[in-house]
Amino acid sequence: MEEGRTEITRWAEVLRNACSAEQFGREIFFPLRSYSVDAIGGKNGEGYKPAGYEFLGGNRHKGHPAQDIFIYDRNQDGLDDRTGRPAEILALADGVVLSTFIEWVPDENFKHIRGGNYIWIYHPGLGIFSYYAHLQDVFVEPGANVPGGGRIATVGRTGTKAYAARSPTHLHLMLLRASDMTPVDPYLSLKKAS
Repeated sequence: MEEGRTEITRWAEVLRNACSAEQFGREIFFPLRSYSVDAIGGKNGEGYKPAGYEFLGGNRHKGHPAQDIFIYDRNQDGLDDRTGRPAEILALADGVVLSTFIEWVPDENFKHIRGGNYIWIYHPGLGIFSYYAHLQDVFVEPGANVPGGGRIATVGRTGTKAYAARSPTHLHLMLLRASDMTPVDPYLSLKKAS
């Protein structure tokens, strides 16, 4: 794990040098169009449980260092019941897309990709990474600059747990401090943004 920590520190420096924080805004946007903090699971963000989470631990980690934001989708077809359309995911803040995955299917070959289709974005102005999981459609590609509040994806039911019938349709949003990959609770920022 020490080798992993060294690489994280090195890449954090590379990103800081490549993406000047001054060129990116710090304003935070609520990540689901037409939704607010009321759609976050639990009361007052209590679904955020970082204890036991270790970024370098892969799928063996514990905890839930993220907020789940649920959409109105009683029949679990992936569409917002109010509009009959996919729920749009917006970039939390100005950033650079680092990674996307859009090939998840519900079979044994993808069991290890618990988040299903996903996006990682680096937000230089905030010094954090955002991770959006359980996506259906992804509209951005690695290397693209995205404006805060810009459309990046739609909510889906991808990933081993989100695909299961027992799981309500939701966006899994995790923030990690870029310098050391420590979880950051987005709840208060999302509350201000909604």
